[in-house]
Amino acid sequence: MNDLDFDANNNKWVCFGNFGLGMYDGTGWTSYNTGNSGIPSDSVICLDFDNAGNSWIGTNDGAVFKSGTNWTVYNTSNSGLPSNSITAILSDGGSTWFGTRNGLVFYDGTNWSLYNTVNSGLSNDSITVIKKGNNNDIWLGTRNGVSNLIMATGLFSQRQILYSAVILQILKLIIMTKYGFPVVFFQRCNLLLQMEFILLKTVS
Repeated sequence: MNDLDFDANNNKWVCFGNFGLGMYDGTGWTSYNTGNSGIPSDSVICLDFDNAGNSWIGTNDGAVFKSGTNWTVYNTSNSGLPSNSITAILSDGGSTWFGTRNGLVFYDGTNWSLYNTVNSGLSNDSITVIKKGNNNDIWLGTRNGVSNLIMATGLFSQRQILYSAVILQILKLIIMTKYGFPVVFFQRCNLLLQMEFILLKTVS
């Protein structure tokens, strides 16, 4: 499972990695894949819902806008996306932020804007997490630390996070001792989960 979100009716939507998208309504599952829907790839990475209840779905072959039964695919050939691999999505009012392995993209419904290490203060072009802070700033988890886009100024600030085997082992020991999590829990953790945990702690 890559991502999980809830729509306005409290249905649970799950990105099943290489097995498409699933929706659980409390009694049963509905599956969406390339054979029965408009998603361009069964490799589904992320999703988010806008204020109108429409969904944005990130796949390894483009971003999909689902409105009712209509599916619209955006990729490098028909949009400002720098990559077809969509790694993170944040719907923000009538606008949408997309994380890719080649930078951050802002889409206002008409225009596309690309932020990367060449034209901005983004710490790394590979985006893993996008979250909105309490003051409307945008927080980004990247493969080289956390970047904060300050909306009032349009400038990025950075918070570098260093990982090492020693630090991770200490973290394992502390959490296992306090909460009793099994070792297999940590063996399944990856950089994305670490970044999201620290990012959420920072925002809160």
